[in-house]
Amino acid sequence: MLREGGEDMSDLQLDGINFYSDAMELFYEAGHVFTLEPEFTNHSSQEFVYFDNSTDIALSKDQRYLLGLVNNISRLFTVNHCAFFSANLLSAKKYRSQIAHDFHTMVHPNIGTEASIFVFRYDDELMFSFMGYGKHCILSDWYPIIDDTGELLEKLDIANMPISSSTDYFIGFVDTLARSYYLAYPEVFVYTLLPIDFLSHFSLDPVDKAQIDDYINLQTSAAEREYGDDYVEYDDNVRVGTRTAEISADLDMMLLEMDMETDNLFEEGDDDAESEDDEFAEEKDSEESEPDVYEFEDVDPEIFRDPTLMVKWLRKHGSGN
Repeated sequence: MLREGGEDMSDLQLDGINFYSDAMELFYEAGHVFTLEPEFTNHSSQEFVYFDNSTDIALSKDQRYLLGLVNNISRLFTVNHCAFFSANLLSAKKYRSQIAHDFHTMVHPNIGTEASIFVFRYDDELMFSFMGYGKHCILSDWYPIIDDTGELLEKLDIANMPISSSTDYFIGFVDTLARSYYLAYPEVFVYTLLPIDFLSHFSLDPVDKAQIDDYINLQTSAAEREYGDDYVEYDDNVRVGTRTAEISADLDMMLLEMDMETDNLFEEGDDDAESEDDEFAEEKDSEESEPDVYEFEDVDPEIFRDPTLMVKWLRKHGSGN
């Protein structure tokens, strides 16, 4: 997913390095924050995912590839249980909205706040991404970073946002900036898609079902045609990050099975229990003296290529003492 023209992404690491300042100024002028100093600036995606958040995360190969398409991540501020971030996209233009969506979806569960809002940059444009309070990732339109008309600033004005609760504050952003097709009622009835004068276009000739279906399909796909490559459908079934319910369920089942095995051991007698304990102790000593060759299988190789990231990883996992 290189930029158009074959431009190597390695030449773009400094691209967007000052974007956090543009984003902070936008929120400052809109009245959402009273300082221009962000919480942190321009962290790599690896540093952001593995060290800036309180929870551990294990990523698949595809998810680690996704990290290479986002850089210069800054945590701007946190207000009303919502964290605000800026980030720079390195993908080709045709993938920019999808990459932003997938990245936000992946990292949101580990941020530690009820909601999160990203401002993504691509060249001279920016886009907002919203996630939280039961809503999956929702995107805004793309806006020019240099807002000559003041359109974006007017939409973001704190005076237009409800502030009675954290939920209302977040939903205010969604209602104001979300793409219109995200806000459309999900179960659209046929008669709402057909204009009153629809039949008049066919004079006295009978209208068959195929003509009606074609017209409805044309209307329902209007947003996809309008946005083109930037179209990203709202997905109710999206898999959020790697801390899924299935993992929790597997862990619960494993613990239940261990408890059942322990109960059975006690029923068989103390001698058998002591024998099992001795075997377990021997196995544990053997495991401690002989490291598992797969111990670092789930660790992003990028960490071991960067001395700074490796030191942070060792300290976080208690091996740096």
